[in-house]
Amino acid sequence: MTINLAGATTYVILERGDDSAAAVSAVARTSTSSTTTTSTSTPTTTTTIPPTTTTLAPVAPVSRADVFTGYGAWIDVFDFSPGYMQEGEPTPVITPDTLDVMAAEGVRTLYIQASRDDPRTPGDIESPETVARFLVKAHSLGMRVVAWYLPKNYDDGDLRRFRAIRDFRAEGQGFDGIGVDIEFRGNVTDVAERNRRLVDMTRRLREESGGYPIAAIVLPPVVTDIINLNFWPSFPWQEIKPYYDAWMPMGYWTNRKSSSEWRDAYKYTEANVAMVRAHLGDPAAPVHPIGGIGDAATVADYQGFMQAVRATGSIGWSNYDWRTTAPDALPTLRG
Repeated sequence: MTINLAGATTYVILERGDDSAAAVSAVARTSTSSTTTTSTSTPTTTTTIPPTTTTLAPVAPVSRADVFTGYGAWIDVFDFSPGYMQEGEPTPVITPDTLDVMAAEGVRTLYIQASRDDPRTPGDIESPETVARFLVKAHSLGMRVVAWYLPKNYDDGDLRRFRAIRDFRAEGQGFDGIGVDIEFRGNVTDVAERNRRLVDMTRRLREESGGYPIAAIVLPPVVTDIINLNFWPSFPWQEIKPYYDAWMPMGYWTNRKSSSEWRDAYKYTEANVAMVRAHLGDPAAPVHPIGGIGDAATVADYQGFMQAVRATGSIGWSNYDWRTTAPDALPTLRG
């Protein structure tokens, strides 16, 4: 197996267990450039790893938003990367063999954290050999693979990592799409500047990537518009709308207090989907809600979540994350 990746440097994402309003979430074919922005070519690196047998091709999308349809499963570096194993976890909990279980449960798309701004991630792709195995194995099972990354600064460094994700290849195969996890605020505290950077980064990513499928993984509007108006005021929905193919609100009802009306999975999911569409000014906008968090949710929660997915006509659904989702919840999440 040959892995081609552009450039190198460092990475990002909120830690497992971070108590933010939206915790964490997040997530190709060849890309074409229709740019007014000039990208800089970077050297490629070739890595050889043991061969993997590929038997099936992933289902080809009808449209760019189609990549984000159906049942999805999320994994992050704490699940699969040796460099992020916690104390008492000598080996990764999630491996490419886990994909057999996902496929059997009806998962159509794997969302994998392929990049991270962290000293434990020395290059622009996290554990490229491991990520390559996931990519090729998922495709062999007919699953799509969306790589997600959480930008911290909304700057050239973040854009470089997105380019590396877009250009990554394993046995000639690339990711089927990108998920831009838009939630980090700590490094750019001035809201106007953060919004300006986000819009600029998003525009440049789209201009450089042509028709490559890109989804916005966004904060739940119930949080930003109702619960905490100061969390990210004046979020630039309309300014970034032209550049994304699908919208994935991180509607983690388990982050809400048990006494809150928003702890209800159905109500929280339904409201977040409706509010995303209202902000976009498009009642038919392609929305894929993300539920969770896995180990704090009940089967009844998932039943309400799936009812909301159907009631809102969402294009897909998923739960954060695969590792923490109880086995007895999987039949409900199959849809």
